[in-house]
Amino acid sequence: MRPVLGAQNPRIAELRRLIGRRSSRSDDIVIEGPRAVGEALDAGCQPSVVIVPEHAEDDAVVVAVERRLPASAEFLLVRDHVFERLAPSTTPQPMLAIVARPAASLPASPSVVLVLAGVGDPGNLGTLVRAADAVAADAVVVVGA
Repeated sequence: MRPVLGAQNPRIAELRRLIGRRSSRSDDIVIEGPRAVGEALDAGCQPSVVIVPEHAEDDAVVVAVERRLPASAEFLLVRDHVFERLAPSTTPQPMLAIVARPAASLPASPSVVLVLAGVGDPGNLGTLVRAADAVAADAVVVVGA
């Protein structure tokens, strides 16, 4: 059985600062949800830290993603209320991962680019990305929180 970290753990305070100070200039980004983390792994991203609330420890999707993590990834199980405070969204999915911001570039002559500004709900973002894919958009650019 792995330890469950509470709000007073020094590592939680570090993560709270890291997640809270994210900006467009930050070298790291936070990915929320086991599906999104799995897709990041598929794309070659290597999480440095993965955080899961204790209620989801045995969730099949969480376990499947955990098995795919590199040995270097720190896997942290935290109290549910701590996870809710760490997660950037109001209705968090049961996994957060911190990964290095991937390098981004646009195609030389894109015909369709979807630009999204200030989309706060990951579900809405996912819907818009799928819509962009359906119309064969060359790129999706997300700016703002």
